[in-house]
Amino acid sequence: MLTIVLLVHNREKFVKKAIHGILAQTDKRFFFIIVDNGSANKSSAICLDMIKGHHSSKYVKLAKAGHAGDSYVEAIKQSETDYVLVTHDDDHLKKNYVKMFYRIIKRHPKLGALGGNARLIDSNNKIIQPRLYGKKNVSKNLFIKKKNYINLYQEMKLWIPTPSIILLKKAYLDYYPKLKPSFNGQVRNDVIVEQCAGDVETLIAINEKYPIFFFADPVLDYRQHQKQESRNVDQENPMINIFIRMSSKSNYFSTKTLLRAQIIKEKYLIQKIFFSNSLKKAIQIISKMNQLKTDFRNQLMALISQQKYQIKHKTSFIVTGKQIGRAHV
Repeated sequence: MLTIVLLVHNREKFVKKAIHGILAQTDKRFFFIIVDNGSANKSSAICLDMIKGHHSSKYVKLAKAGHAGDSYVEAIKQSETDYVLVTHDDDHLKKNYVKMFYRIIKRHPKLGALGGNARLIDSNNKIIQPRLYGKKNVSKNLFIKKKNYINLYQEMKLWIPTPSIILLKKAYLDYYPKLKPSFNGQVRNDVIVEQCAGDVETLIAINEKYPIFFFADPVLDYRQHQKQESRNVDQENPMINIFIRMSSKSNYFSTKTLLRAQIIKEKYLIQKIFFSNSLKKAIQIISKMNQLKTDFRNQLMALISQQKYQIKHKTSFIVTGKQIGRAHV
C-alpha cells in the first residue's frame, strides 16, 4: 500500500492545484496525509476544506514552523504503509502516477524507490520545458540495478525530481535509522541530510541494497519560481559534503560506490574552483591539490598540459538538487 504526503508551507497560490493532483488520481489505493509546516496564511483552510469527506485523508499541522526537513521527517513518521511518496505544495502529480506505481511494483516487487521525469512549469502554470530529460537523453523507462544509480548520476547527471520519489520506508530507515536529520551543517546525533543534496544521497544509499526505477515520461509538473528554496542556495557545497560523508560510512557502502563518490566529489570541488577564480589561478590551485587521489585529477591535468582541453570554451551541464547549472570543467 502507498501513502502520499503533501508538504505544505504558506503557498496558498499553488496548494489547491497540488491537492487536486493527488485527489484526482485514477487509482485510489493510497492514504493521503498533509503535513503543514506552520502555515500562517490561507493554506491551512484550503487544505482542510479540500480533504473534507475524504476518509483516507489526514491533516497534521506542526505547532511551530521549522525547516522543510522537519516536515519531511514528520511525513515519514506519519506514514504507516510500505511505500511513501513525499511531494510538495508547489508541484502537481499526473493523475495516473499511482496507477503507474502499482503496475511497476507488481512487476518488480523489491524496488527500494521509484521516481520519474518532470515537466517544468512557472508560477503561472506556463510550460517552461516539456521534459526535464528529453527523449534523446532518456528514451525509455530505467530499471536501475543495485549499486548502479551512482554510475548514472556520474555519467548522465540523472537527478530524480524529489517530489516524484516514492520510497520503500524500510529502505529509507535502513540508512536514516534515527530519523533525526539536520541542515545547514548542524549535526544531530549521527545523521545529516544536506539541503538540496539529501535526495541524491538517499537514492545512492537505497540503491546500495535495492534496485530503483525511473519513469521516462513526466509523472508530475515541477514548478520553478523565485521563492523555491533550492534556487537560492549554493548547490556545490552540499554536493561536496554528501560525498565526503559517504566516505565515512564505509560499513554501509561498497568500495566501488565509495570510489565513484570520491570521483564525483572531486569534480564538484574542481568545478567550484573554476567558478570562484580566474582561469589561470584555478589551474594553479588544481595543480597543487594533493588531496585529489583519483585518476580524475591526473586526466584533467594531462588535458590542460597538452592544451587539448580549452576550459574557456568547453562546458558541461550538471543537475544538482533542483537546478541545472553550467560548469567550466
